Order: sequence, then C-alpha cells, then structure tokens
Amino acid sequence: MGIIAGSGSTRSLFEDAIRPLWSLVNQEASVDRIPARSEDEAGVVLVFLVPGRLMPPIEFSGMRTSNYFRAHHSKQMQVAVPRDLSSPEELETFLRGIFLEAPEAALKALRRQGVAASTDCAAEAARRIAANLGEVVAAAQAARDARGP
Repeated sequence: MGIIAGSGSTRSLFEDAIRPLWSLVNQEASVDRIPARSEDEAGVVLVFLVPGRLMPPIEFSGMRTSNYFRAHHSKQMQVAVPRDLSSPEELETFLRGIFLEAPEAALKALRRQGVAASTDCAAEAARRIAANLGEVVAAAQAARDARGP
C-alpha cells in the first residue's frame, strides 16, 4: 500500500498530515513487515486529490478506481479530499474510512478488469495504518498549532 498527495494552495489540516501519514504508511505497509503471501498479491496506491490553486475542484467525492499498473501489479485509487476537513476527528474518520475501504474496492476493480489478484496484504496494512491514525492526526494538529493562524 502506498500514498501520493497533490497539494492545494493553502495549508489544510490534511496537508499537515501528509508527511506523518507517509511515514506511517512506509512503516506499516512495507514488504519487510508484511511479505506477500501469494504470487497474485496486488498493491494498492492511494492518490489523494486536494482541490486548490493548482487543482480545480474535484468532480467526485469519496474514492474511485484509476489505473492498473501491470509491471507493478498494483491498482491506483483516487481519493477526493473534502475541503471541509477542519477538525482532527473529521480527518481521522475520513482517513480511517478510506484506508479500510481501499483494498476491497481495488480488488473488485481488478476482478472487473479480469486481473487475478489478492489484496490480503493491502488489507492487513490498511488495518495497521488505521490503528495508528491518531498519531498522524496529532502530528498534523501540532504542526498547524506551531504555524499559527
């Protein structure tokens, strides 16, 4: 499981969470920590789309499927980040839902494409990440508080 985030023009609580979230994903979803259990184990990459000056308003909400990368046997999922994520609780709830939903959504999309795949490892990584999102949100809030209004 991996993440990519496109940034808007003003710093939001979500954008303050990107760096600690990246670290958490790298820690909890590494192949050293969760080795593939089968040859058809597929990766799931979340691309968070943040509306702002560089990106027009997002035309969808939630999560949608995107590219399948055959060379890496991974499915990309695009996630629309809501503009109104202002509290730590809202951010944590949003991230937890996305991470826990992504492996199954990716698996369904891969099966519709006729790709033999398993997302068991991605689901395990998602559960580990979801269990530690409080740390990510706390770090984002601390960065926001240090930056000031």
